[in-house]
Amino acid sequence: MKGAERARAGCLAILVVGAVGAPAAGALSALQEEPGALLRFYNGTLGELHHPVAAAVGPEGVIRVVEEASRTLATFDAAGTFVGRTALVGEGAVLTPGGVALGNDGSVFVSDATGGRVGVFDGEGGFQRWIGVGLLDEPRGLDILGDRLWVADAGRHRVAVFETTGDALGGFGGPGTGAGRLLRPLDVAALGDGRVWVADFDNDRVQLFDADGLALRAVGDFGPFPGLFAGPAALELRAGRLFVADHANHRVQVFDSEGEALFEFGVHALRPREGEGRLHYPVGLAVDPSGRRAVVVEALDDRCQIFGVEANEAAGEELAPSPISPTPTAHLGMSATQAGSLLAVNSPEEHCVLLYDVDWREPRLISRVGGRGVKTGLFLRPAGVCLDREGSRLFVTDPTLRRLSVFHLRIDPQADVGWDPLIARFVKSLDFEYLAGELPAGTLEAPPEPGALTRAADGRLFVCDRRNDRVLILADDLSYVGSVGGRGREPGRLRHPTDVALDGRGETLFVADSGNRRVQAFALPEGELARVIDLPAGTMPHGVAIAEDDQLFVTDVAGARILRFDAESGAPRGGFGREGIARACFHKPRGVSVNRNGDLLVMDHGNHRGQVVTPQGDYVGVFGPRLYIKPARARPATEEDEE
Repeated sequence: MKGAERARAGCLAILVVGAVGAPAAGALSALQEEPGALLRFYNGTLGELHHPVAAAVGPEGVIRVVEEASRTLATFDAAGTFVGRTALVGEGAVLTPGGVALGNDGSVFVSDATGGRVGVFDGEGGFQRWIGVGLLDEPRGLDILGDRLWVADAGRHRVAVFETTGDALGGFGGPGTGAGRLLRPLDVAALGDGRVWVADFDNDRVQLFDADGLALRAVGDFGPFPGLFAGPAALELRAGRLFVADHANHRVQVFDSEGEALFEFGVHALRPREGEGRLHYPVGLAVDPSGRRAVVVEALDDRCQIFGVEANEAAGEELAPSPISPTPTAHLGMSATQAGSLLAVNSPEEHCVLLYDVDWREPRLISRVGGRGVKTGLFLRPAGVCLDREGSRLFVTDPTLRRLSVFHLRIDPQADVGWDPLIARFVKSLDFEYLAGELPAGTLEAPPEPGALTRAADGRLFVCDRRNDRVLILADDLSYVGSVGGRGREPGRLRHPTDVALDGRGETLFVADSGNRRVQAFALPEGELARVIDLPAGTMPHGVAIAEDDQLFVTDVAGARILRFDAESGAPRGGFGREGIARACFHKPRGVSVNRNGDLLVMDHGNHRGQVVTPQGDYVGVFGPRLYIKPARARPATEEDEE
């Protein structure tokens, strides 16, 4: 919980000095002897949520959870019993809930990541006002202390500061890797003296700033060991301790006032839907004022888990910490592309692209491209992947580095391809920050942050730009040609485009306009709007693909399904899929593409696997980690399958 309860309870000002590392034996012994010091017991689960992204603990232990898929605010009492759900619609419609904080008067502040604003609601969910309109890009985490509101603006890589009445007070940060610079900050936690901790997500650290926005201290770096992070996603300050949701390390780390790692809780969930203290990519965190109870938000598994300092009837045996491995867990990403017998899939946690040979009963891994780093040929967050039609060139985007990298693939189509770490050779790259500086003033609002991409037969590349809400058009030599879209909700405008696809003639570009929850089609080469394809209520679109018969396929993250439309008219043609782990079932599907057989390759992201299905939804094959592909191999889905 952030805001009112901490203001009432007070908090200890923290000045972090010294190195971060494993807890000293004496310090840990003292913690174990102190009553209520360690949050080591699983106390229960708040389930059946709709892609929860943040939580706050209010007066008398009431828990508020914001849900992105349903655009709602769910309420649970102190015992974890569901009380009700408030729709964030109407005049105060929140397009994409991103964070939540509670005001001193019981009001609820909810950030709108798509709308670029913060909505203020009364305790019953009634809309009161907007804050930050025109001043924010992608607001995420919030914190309130007294009459001041801090907002982590992931889009502008800074923290904005407001009065809770709405008056802007300034901000600090800006994109970069140096001291005081930020890359996609996702949360903030304020101290009583005006200093602020910031979750510097893409820099894998947390930073402390003074009241004037000057950097005082950075804690952490990338890694699995205590004091290191793999994407700090959420923060909370309680009883002189800093709690950090460590996203891809699947844990919560707790630090003392000197920056030493004290303890952690949560164990990495390895099996599908594993819970009871086992965490899976935590994105949000709320701790009660006493520091004796924590609510950990897991969007990927549609739940929140509660941890406490004492066992209750829900608690099982105490969980030992997960074994630490310096090698990241290989979980498939959201993007995949296929050309001939070659399949490329991004793997963000391994900071690479995986190459598979599909001329086998199941795709066989033959190489990894890239690795972690900032030098050419390396990645921090590989996002979009694209192969040319011959499978001889690989294009990879990295929004953190603002870079597009091109690799030549040395593959003999007549040979039996085995494992070869030298298949890919770096050829060239495009620095989008440099590109933005070379274009005429006003062409782009900010340096692009490239995501998903596709390639036309004539070599043009179409690249989603999450920073400018556009699709950039590049020539085969990577020179700038133009763009479509631009920020807005009107037809022809975009908000957070997540995928692109071309029809077979290369005449129409389809864009997953995820922030506006629709698909738009643009006529080429002019880029004029051709049509808007409205989606069923509640749909969270992410991926788009076009089959040779002009069927348009759209993945629905919230509905665990693939929607089908007529690409020419936009008329719906049904769909397939449902929630589950069995074959032809999905959990948070993301990217989708059409392979050489006309089948669909669906990145079944929540199930950490890729599935191949026919355009009618019939199961063809699966690949990925053994525990997640075994249920699909075993048997067809039945109504009795657990969702």
